[in-house]
Amino acid sequence: MMLPAGISHDALTAPLYFFTMGGMNVTKAMRTLPTLSIFFFFAILFLSCVSAPTRPVKGYTPALGEKAAHTAVAMIGRPYKYKGDSPAGFDCSGLVRYIYLAAGLDVPHGTEQLMRVTRSVGLGNVRKGDLLFFNEKGGKYSHVGISLGGDVFIHATSTGGKVRKDELQDPYWKKNILDARRFL
Repeated sequence: MMLPAGISHDALTAPLYFFTMGGMNVTKAMRTLPTLSIFFFFAILFLSCVSAPTRPVKGYTPALGEKAAHTAVAMIGRPYKYKGDSPAGFDCSGLVRYIYLAAGLDVPHGTEQLMRVTRSVGLGNVRKGDLLFFNEKGGKYSHVGISLGGDVFIHATSTGGKVRKDELQDPYWKKNILDARRFL
């Protein structure tokens, strides 16, 4: 194994000593390069799982919501793709991100992040461009669609494998709707 200049293999495998105050109670701890490697691997793995804070979305207007809803209609029939956010393939939040970017508003990808940058407006106050959140397969707020106004919405779903239009009056969606939300 090639080591940086000035560092010997013995320096990496030599025992480290930890002393308590006054030099009493010396504890010997062997730390080798493989042990440190494992520690750093798990430290990096843990830190990569921490989600970055969601930045606020600024500039939302009802006209932007209408423009996003119009763009969503043009995406009907596009394929579903896990973590997709382009016409080549969308997941539910990737569709929302794409249509709002096309309308001029940079919004996050991910249902949890979308929850953080929206506020509840209630199902009785839904307008075009509002986000509809659903409980899918036991996961609260695990699916999102965009309202076309009234009971009609567009979403990317793995069931059927494409972007499609549905109605909230459908028994499945009626049972699983959780909230209607709008960008702050």
